[in-house]
Amino acid sequence: MVKSQTFSRRDFLRLASLSAFSLAIPRGQLHPLIGDLCPPWPVGRSRLSPAQRWRLASASQDFIAPGLVPARQVALDIDFIEGRNEDASTMCGPLAIAILQRAGLLGLWAKPHDFWLLNPRTALQPLEETFPTQLFDWLQFEEPISTFDFKAMPLEAGDLVYLHAAPGDTFEHVLVVTRMDSAGRAYTVSNFFISEGTIIEERLLYDPTQPGIGQLADWGNRRLRNQMGNTGTSGFRIWRVKDGGSLEFPGDAASRQLRSNLDNLLLAAPGDWYASIKQAGGPLLYQFNPYATFHPASTIKVPVALGFYDWLEAQEVTDWPVFLAEHGVKGRSYAQLLEATLVDSEEDATQVLVDFLGRAWLEETWLGWGLEDTKVDPRRSSATELSTIFESMLGGGWVSLDARNHLLGLLAAYTPNDDFRLGLLKPRLPAAAQIYNKRGSLVDWPRVVADSGLIELPSGESYVFTLHGLGKDMASYEELETTLDQAIEYFGDFLSLRVSTS
Repeated sequence: MVKSQTFSRRDFLRLASLSAFSLAIPRGQLHPLIGDLCPPWPVGRSRLSPAQRWRLASASQDFIAPGLVPARQVALDIDFIEGRNEDASTMCGPLAIAILQRAGLLGLWAKPHDFWLLNPRTALQPLEETFPTQLFDWLQFEEPISTFDFKAMPLEAGDLVYLHAAPGDTFEHVLVVTRMDSAGRAYTVSNFFISEGTIIEERLLYDPTQPGIGQLADWGNRRLRNQMGNTGTSGFRIWRVKDGGSLEFPGDAASRQLRSNLDNLLLAAPGDWYASIKQAGGPLLYQFNPYATFHPASTIKVPVALGFYDWLEAQEVTDWPVFLAEHGVKGRSYAQLLEATLVDSEEDATQVLVDFLGRAWLEETWLGWGLEDTKVDPRRSSATELSTIFESMLGGGWVSLDARNHLLGLLAAYTPNDDFRLGLLKPRLPAAAQIYNKRGSLVDWPRVVADSGLIELPSGESYVFTLHGLGKDMASYEELETTLDQAIEYFGDFLSLRVSTS
């Protein structure tokens, strides 16, 4: 067994953000269960790549704590709740999340606390925001784990599993499948009850060639109740990644540094943060709470405008400038309303467009574009969808090229506020670089400081940047603005390197 280590909360988060290779035991030393650190990759069926499977198997060993005191210390290091309930006996969900984070298969934005006392029957939000259906299969089985045919439908490395209790069972349990071996046997590192208390160790879940052998069978065996308790008699659920590649980020030094800087900043910053940074038409560079919905403030005006352009194209207009100037509603031309909405960020103009198009029509149009989280009243969106909205302006079939160019022209129109937020990048970019952005600000509750936009470099590369901070009762407007500016500074460091090497 690997000896448990003691980390502070900040140390734990910092370590978890590093590569699994840097967390492993020294090279050349034999790992008790995985072998030499230049191994043959873990085998078995999985959507994860061989490298991801090895990272997961290796990372899980860092949490093994065969004694009661070390096991409790692991719980304290994960820091999933305050008070005496923060114990190895209650940490199954937080432990599974921490293992995935240490393996680099889940961002540090995921909160282990949200998986403490997890109950997917009554509270799906933590799962929806951490394992979205776009990226993960959600599987549910009613058959007891003790009789389920895992040879016909095997588990896979990286599966998050929830075991449902039936009347007569003693608890419910969350675990992650940490590795599969060449014989198709599945293993987990989790917290387990023993007669003296709770420990953390690796155990065999099942052996497909020997039904009735393994931890899953033991948990379903009522005769063993007094030894380890019972669970899984009412079935189980699995959250399984569809493609392990969706969990990976670029490995170049500049991208790694950007992620490290932003993780350290946002984890320590007051307020709630939501981020997505992506190369347009290319890889995802960074995420933070990417699937959670939040109040997007004035950035909602961009999808409202896109909806208007979609309506406009249905009118089969041949001369846009003339039509926008000569037609309108509520005493203003469409051209005036669009400029007021996107350039001046006027709320009254935005509401006129929303009322003209209709809330139901707008949201149905957005849904047709795949925007499930974006709503106009109350205003809601997610970092992932805002990123998709801005990236759509460089391509895609939502609206025509003429509509996209007209919208980009409005987003690029200069106002004095454009010297701030993403405008802070201008002195660091070539003169030919272009920024198209929409800021969001709410001084009162829920207190929002935000910017979303496109950055086009002369090299032809474009980047989508979305970062929204909500203060609520936790952070002042000034604190949020300081954090956003620092994040943009880090993004500027990244872009400067891209410009210098292009």
